[in-house]
Amino acid sequence: MEQLKLWAIDRLIEYENNPRKHNVNNAVDRVAAAIMEFGFRVPILARSDGTIIDGHLRLKAARKLGVKEVPVMIADDMTDLQVKAFRLSVNKMAEMAEWDKDLLDVALAELEELNFDMVPFGFDIAEEDVQLPKSFLTRPYDKLHFLATVDIGDMEQLRELEEMCIKKGIEYETMGN
Repeated sequence: MEQLKLWAIDRLIEYENNPRKHNVNNAVDRVAAAIMEFGFRVPILARSDGTIIDGHLRLKAARKLGVKEVPVMIADDMTDLQVKAFRLSVNKMAEMAEWDKDLLDVALAELEELNFDMVPFGFDIAEEDVQLPKSFLTRPYDKLHFLATVDIGDMEQLRELEEMCIKKGIEYETMGN
């Protein structure tokens, strides 16, 4: 039976063969932002010897924030085989779901109306699968500024690129040779 405990952060041992990368898309910073905003709501799953089964990213975020203790769910009832399989399956399951873009837009718009900023948690204009309300793009600190050089083969391709930029609310400038 699982037990929930509050443990000192240095008691936890990271699984050295963890195939998940946490240094992508500012993942640690985004989880740290969520912990600061909402508290540490999802415990780390570990064995009683401190070996992490699930929660490496939450641990890294907690360390970055200087958190001294974190909630830990003890799972000594799992076999070694179950632990190996669980580590992979729990991370894969998170990838399986898709956003309903219409409902997501509504939820984000409601939060925006209440002045709740979702950008720190990964909802920004660089997110390909998420279309934020247009007013998110008007705030200067949210704008993504970059220079892209695109070699266009013909005018039809140029028109398609311009239409995509207009549709997504992306400001652009064309320059001839």
